[in-house]
Amino acid sequence: SVMDSYERFNETVADIPVTPGYDILVTQGNLTYRYLSTNGRLTISPVWASELAEALASCGTRVHLPDNLDEKKLFDRIAIEGDGAQLRAMQRELQPHNAMIESAMEPYREPDTEARLALKEEEEWRDEERRRLVPHSGVDRSLLEHFRNGPWTETMQRVVVFSAFSTMNGNIGQSNYVASNIALEFLAHRNRQQAMSAEWVAVMWAAVGHIGMRWKAFGSNDMLQQMDDGKVLFTIQDSQKILWVTCVADEPIELASASLFDSYTMGVAKQTPAAQGHGPANVPGLPWASASPKNAKLTTNAATRRQPPPESTTAEGVPTTAQHPASVAARDMCAESQFVVGLKVRLVGLTSHPKMNGLTGVIMSKTRTGKWRVSFNAMEDKLLDAKFLEPASSMNVAAPRKPLPEILEAKQRHLYCIAGSWDEWTPHDMTWDGTHECYHFEVRLRKATFQLCRGKAGASRWSSKGKTWSIGSDHVESAYDIRLFVRDTGVIKKVDWITLER
Repeated sequence: SVMDSYERFNETVADIPVTPGYDILVTQGNLTYRYLSTNGRLTISPVWASELAEALASCGTRVHLPDNLDEKKLFDRIAIEGDGAQLRAMQRELQPHNAMIESAMEPYREPDTEARLALKEEEEWRDEERRRLVPHSGVDRSLLEHFRNGPWTETMQRVVVFSAFSTMNGNIGQSNYVASNIALEFLAHRNRQQAMSAEWVAVMWAAVGHIGMRWKAFGSNDMLQQMDDGKVLFTIQDSQKILWVTCVADEPIELASASLFDSYTMGVAKQTPAAQGHGPANVPGLPWASASPKNAKLTTNAATRRQPPPESTTAEGVPTTAQHPASVAARDMCAESQFVVGLKVRLVGLTSHPKMNGLTGVIMSKTRTGKWRVSFNAMEDKLLDAKFLEPASSMNVAAPRKPLPEILEAKQRHLYCIAGSWDEWTPHDMTWDGTHECYHFEVRLRKATFQLCRGKAGASRWSSKGKTWSIGSDHVESAYDIRLFVRDTGVIKKVDWITLER
């Protein structure tokens, strides 16, 4: 195709008279071609590597072109060696015939060159449309933006996510990061599905005590990262105004909202007027100011009282003094002092899930926060405060719960082997101990290390970079029982060893 383009050019300029004597070499990358005029006619031909030395000796001018002819400051990158006047003279003679030469070379243009020319024509057309529309005072700016992005196509270029999290507990900033990142992940997935190219920005809105709201933005365009903390700490009222103006005041946009409050925050909001803050209902101009049942629920200041259990009434059906708050607190303390692991308890006083009142379960453990983990037969374990529990029977302590037979059977199906330094790392199969619900292997040694592996003992020697356990120094011929505890899925839960009697 290169030779065809040379021949096409020579045929086009064959009838154009030029001054004899032009001998110009043009080099672009590894390609060199030669302009030569003899007998008043101009021809172009490639210069091969074997002919380059002879061509350089006879040419009057040599031009070096950059590899990319479309880059900025192209003429500053062109280097000319020899007689530059010869090059300018040839350009002046060919300038009147430029349109004919361009038309003849059109079929030999590269596809990317055609695309660049088409893009240039489109940009020129858009500039013309802007110049035609802008001088008129009555032009709709939104229509003008449509023309800038193309008259028939409108693309979304940026999405702003507001993450507002209100809580009285600590670490509220981390909660907002999690919530905003979830939204960003969803938008990125949507971006890939719809082949869109948009910037994702998440703005975090977090409470700082009763001072105000602290703002933080992150994503593909963090516009607040260079600002001091004091400049992004607004009052609650100002923050609500910013949300209103940004999201709704300019023009309606698509909004997605999820409002969640933890139980502790909701309880504080009900009992302490100062903790209610100023909700969206107090912002002037909001269309949902008086139509939010959630706001009405949060502004209710009535204390939630627990109903007494059925046995807290007299024989005549008259409620006892156990309904008094002081009696309730005293009963809670008394009941909590009786709570032990394995105690059978009954749920009472639940207002959020009243249908659960009366259910019985067994206490499994107590957490660091003071809550009790209760096991139920018909549902998963629950973490509950002591005020929602009472002993189902004063002398009814249930035995610790045993695993289901199918779980024990699943654990026994797993295979594990052990290898240690006591016999030069020879693998041995571990056996199941139903009494302690673990795998075990007995070994007699003084000091050694060992490794565990899932599966049967196969190779004669063990070689691995896995986790290694070491048994401390003891008397010669000490006996140990190594125990391996696993979860239902077969994952190692704990490794332990005990000393056996000699």
